[in-house]
Amino acid sequence: MMKDYDYRFGSVEYRATNKVKISTPMWVEMYCELASYCFDYGSIDNRYDDDGNILEEYQDEFGMLTDVMEDIMSRFLVKGD
Repeated sequence: MMKDYDYRFGSVEYRATNKVKISTPMWVEMYCELASYCFDYGSIDNRYDDDGNILEEYQDEFGMLTDVMEDIMSRFLVKGD
């Protein structure tokens, strides 16, 4: 069965017809910033070592968040050159 929308956010259905093209560096910066925000504010746990690096047990979670952010972005944007 064919749906008449591209994706749904709550009860609102969206059809993405004209996606905005952004440069690859901007694309990477955007998904990293969004993932970092979710990562930093998504838990009260300290996820960094004393040098500011992500602790090893949380690295997979950050990678998953970047994948999710790219998926969300691809609904509205197109990665350019």
